[in-house]
Parts: sequence; structure tokens; C-alpha cells
Amino acid sequence: MWMHLWRRITRKPLPLLAVAAFAAAITLALCALHANNVAEEAAYLESRAKVEVPFAVTNLAGSQSQDIMIPGFLADAFAGQGDGRPLLDGYVSQLQILQTYSVNSSKDGVLDGFRMCGILDLKSDRLISPNAGGEIEWYPGYDESVFQTGELVCIVPKQLAEEGVLPEDGVLELTFVGETTPPNPPNKITREFTVVGLFSNDKIAVDGAKIWKAYCPYRTMRQIYLDLSIIYEKRTVDVIRGVLRDNDQLEEFRKAANEWMPNAEPDAQPWEYETVGYYFTEFYFAIDIDDSLLQSLTNSYQNSMAINRLSLLLVFALSAGAGFLVGFLMIRSRKREIGQLRTLGTPGAMIYISYALEQMAAIAVGIGVGGAFFRYEPVAWLALFAGIYFVGLSAALLIFLRRNLLASMKEEETS
Repeated sequence: MWMHLWRRITRKPLPLLAVAAFAAAITLALCALHANNVAEEAAYLESRAKVEVPFAVTNLAGSQSQDIMIPGFLADAFAGQGDGRPLLDGYVSQLQILQTYSVNSSKDGVLDGFRMCGILDLKSDRLISPNAGGEIEWYPGYDESVFQTGELVCIVPKQLAEEGVLPEDGVLELTFVGETTPPNPPNKITREFTVVGLFSNDKIAVDGAKIWKAYCPYRTMRQIYLDLSIIYEKRTVDVIRGVLRDNDQLEEFRKAANEWMPNAEPDAQPWEYETVGYYFTEFYFAIDIDDSLLQSLTNSYQNSMAINRLSLLLVFALSAGAGFLVGFLMIRSRKREIGQLRTLGTPGAMIYISYALEQMAAIAVGIGVGGAFFRYEPVAWLALFAGIYFVGLSAALLIFLRRNLLASMKEEETS
């Protein structure tokens, strides 16, 4: 059989060379498609990692104004403090929290009014945000990292120093008053804040007449609230916003955040604060996640992958069709040869194997030549192509080898 196969190949090499060329072309197409898939996936993953997905705590109307008074326990969740529900600090970066509290100076006549703001960074408030033109004059040894601590330090408006309102020793002695449930008297504590910098902003320097703002670390403000034993629900926060740390954690973050805001639905009931005798707010809170850019990027990638999959299916369909056509043409052109082999008693299975081996050699050569440039990276695809081609080839061979070729040949001679 092997000698017969070799003679047949060397006697009529052109059909087999055509099959090998077809296999090489299909191999090149599959390798190029695979390389394109790999490149698109790498580009998508790189772009996905760079896309910023911002979020903010809002009410259901989408408002992020300072009037919504976000409950303090939500800020605790983002700052790594919680009550048994999932903490959210590990999911976020560039976190901004702004918490304000009106206080009085303990030194008579120094200040008419003061508002202390707990923040995590300079972007947390537009008054000192670099994007809004805010400028900070830091004292030696201090910088923005001070807001990541829990120290009793603060920055104040430059006007305080210019108008001589700032104490000469640079220490603000402030009294915080906490609300308690009647008939308990209000709690009062006094803290001394060391001024570590001055800020200025040409657009807005103060909140109204003689109502000054100062900024301290959020953790400092939080501890003051705890020391005052203020009713838990009244520790309000004005702003909570940030950026998702890892975009692959989007759904996990959304699920964890919703456990803190179970009432974020249109038919939700008000926050239940009857235990302290009042409703905290008429708003319902939710996480507003702007993942539109991420979704657009993902949709574009998925559409591209869908087109590539369709192209792959077309290539495989072409392979099956080509295999069937080659098998049909082979039988048609070799009827006399097959009839002679049958007359000599050669089993149909042996005839099928010899023709299949002939095609296998041609396909192997084509795949070897076509895949060399790409180092045969899509091995599974190439193996699948060869398999599908032989399915089509086998279908044609088995269909026509089952026919009585001698009778067919006689019909052709008499027609």
C-alpha cells in the first residue's frame, strides 16, 4: 500500500500541491486571526486597567450636593470601619471624604465662628482643591500626607494670619459641642490644633462673614465625634467619592456597597431612626458608579471578538466544504483505479486509508509551511482545522466508495 501511495503521489503531484497550498493559506489565516485576538485582548486588558471608574454616594435623585448629609457610618465603611458588613476601603482609591462641623473658639474675641472640615486629601473640598486654584503654603516638615493621619493638626485660611486673627503660637483652641438625647446636657470637649499650613483661593476665601474654614485629617474628626458620643446617625458627611481601585472588582464592589445601602430603591422606606426619636433625612442613598466608559470599552471588545469568532467559523466551514469537494473530485477522477483495486480484492477500508493518508501528507505539509512564521501558536485551531477537513473528506469518500463503481463505469461507457 505504501509503495502504491508513493507512486500515486509522485505521478500526479499537482492536485496534492494544490491541497497543500490551500492548507497553508488556511493556516496563515488561522494564525493571523489568533494573533489578532491575542493583540486585541492585551490592548483591551491594558485599556481596561487604565480606565477610571468614579463613584459617589448620592441620593436617588443623583444629587451630590452638601445638603444630602450622608450618614457617618457610610464614611466609616469607606475608611475601613464597619459594623459587620463588608468594608469598602479595599475597593477604592483617590477616596475623598469631607466632613464639616461648626465649632467655637475657646479664646474670646478671636473668632466669631469656625467650621472644621475633616478630609483625606486636598481634592475633597473645592476651596482648597488644586483644580479650583487652591494653593497651600505648608510649614516645614508637613505636606498633604498629614491628612492620612489622625494628628491634631490643621490648615487655615491665609487671611487669618494676615488679619492677625491667628494666635501667635499657631495653635487653635476649639470647642466641639455634641448633641445628645434630652434631657441629657450637650457634651463639650476642647482640642488644641497645631496649624501646619495656610491656604488661599482667590475665588472664595471664607464661608460668609467671619465664618472661617479649617481642614484637619478625617480620622481626627472621626475620633472627636466618638469622644463626644454624638448620636451615631447624626455624624454626617458632606461628600464621599472616589475611584475604583481594580475595575475587575466592579460587580463585587457594587454588591458590597449595596449591603450598606439596602434602601436604594424607588419604593424604599425612609431610613429607620425612630430609635432616637426622629428621621435623619428624607433622602435615600445609593452608590452612583459611572462605568459608562468601561462599558463602552468592553462592548467594543466583545463586538470585535464576536466578529473574530464568526470569521473562525467561516474558515472551519470552508475547511469542511473543501475536504468534501476534494474527496468528491478524487473519487470522480480515480473511478477506474478504484474499480481495479476492488477487482483485485482490495477492501474499501484500505482504499479509504490510502487516500486519507495521501491527503494527510498534503495537509501536514501545508500546515507546516503556513504555521512556521507564527511558530504554530494556535495549535488547537490548526488541529481542529485538520480534523474538520478530514471530516468533510471522509464524508465524500465514504459516500462514493459505497457505490458500485464498476457498474458506474459501465454506465459511463454505454452512455
